Amino acid sequence: MDMILRPGRLEDANACGMIVFEAFKSIVRQHNFPLDIPSAEIGIGLVTRMLSRPGFYSLIAEGLSPASTFSTNAGRLPPSTR
Repeated sequence: MDMILRPGRLEDANACGMIVFEAFKSIVRQHNFPLDIPSAEIGIGLVTRMLSRPGFYSLIAEGLSPASTFSTNAGRLPPSTR
């Protein structure tokens, strides 16, 4: 299966929120830190807010697994690319 890169959409929030939650959970447990994102619901809510913001840049990689990769840029796109 080929990998496809595309902008994130609001309907990606559930799968991407789970990716965020699981990634942070794994990292903090390895280092004995408290959880910044204490539940999957918090991760989904965070991603939902990010994907709802106009001009917020996100990238989805599809094709590696059902929910492959989610990447964001906290900055906003320049006006010429919106």
